[in-house]
Amino acid sequence: MEMMRQILQHYFPYLPEEAVGQLQEIGSGVNNMTRCLLIDGQLHIMRIYQNHQNPTIVAYEHNVLKQLAQMEMSFQTPKPIPTQTGQTYLTLPDGRIVALFTYIEGTRCRLDNPVQLHSIGAAMGELLTAMATIQAIPHPVYASYAHLYEVHPLVTRDTLFQLPHQPEWAHLEDALQTLLDEVRAFETSSSQIIQHLPCQLIHADFVETNLLVNHQQNQVSGILDFEFTAPDVRIMELACFLTTLLKEAGSPWQQQLSPFLQGYGSTARLTPAEITAIPLCMKNRRIVSFIHYLGRQLAGLDTQETTETQLTRFLRMNNWLQENKEQLLQLVTESIEPC
Repeated sequence: MEMMRQILQHYFPYLPEEAVGQLQEIGSGVNNMTRCLLIDGQLHIMRIYQNHQNPTIVAYEHNVLKQLAQMEMSFQTPKPIPTQTGQTYLTLPDGRIVALFTYIEGTRCRLDNPVQLHSIGAAMGELLTAMATIQAIPHPVYASYAHLYEVHPLVTRDTLFQLPHQPEWAHLEDALQTLLDEVRAFETSSSQIIQHLPCQLIHADFVETNLLVNHQQNQVSGILDFEFTAPDVRIMELACFLTTLLKEAGSPWQQQLSPFLQGYGSTARLTPAEITAIPLCMKNRRIVSFIHYLGRQLAGLDTQETTETQLTRFLRMNNWLQENKEQLLQLVTESIEPC
């Protein structure tokens, strides 16, 4: 608590000690730790970045958030609060970066609620439309999904393709070869397809844990965590969320995907080429997730079991697309008008 009081002195130097109360620790996930604070009767969110100690990444994120704050949207995005010097983040003595944000009312979304899924799709389309107008400076640190060997500094092409020959991966040699076959296909032709699709700034971490809803109205009230925002192909945002939905969906899967896609179609459009590329982008997402967690494993931040889970998810997605690709594209075409 003492550390927090010292941090808050940079934001509210004349605030008496009794005006600050820590309500709860909201979460300590893979990337960040967040706490909800009651400051002079108003709720705020304090975020301590744990995934990196790079102020360039934070400055880029906050630049995007400042521009979004000037736009009229049906939901809120985090608003960074400036310190007394005007900077929107601080560096702690141990190198970690901390920032303070306005509080957004809402609770976690439910992916089994069709009304909420429709609202999530509509919010994604609305957000992408807004982000297409943003001029983000300085240049982003994070690479696009198409740059497989820029995902993690410890995972080069040689590292990836040597995995089947490592003793600890021998029991998964066939599964790894399937993944590597898809990587080769991506390198030879698929990446060229993706690079010719419409590109813009995207959220890049549009997942259920970063979405808040008003449960009385079943509408999205807030979209959180823009840390990974970067220019990429526009369709990647939708394709990535589809992989999340399919992870949760049972049978028939159309009942879960349809409300989301119809919601997206109510606020945004897609080109025919983008629709055709959705299965490819979904595979790309799963490959990148595997590489990301492999890098974390090599860095000693995660276990091989976690990396194996990502491999299993890739295989399931790959098999699912072999069986359902045409039905998926038909559903997307029926739900979203082309542009």
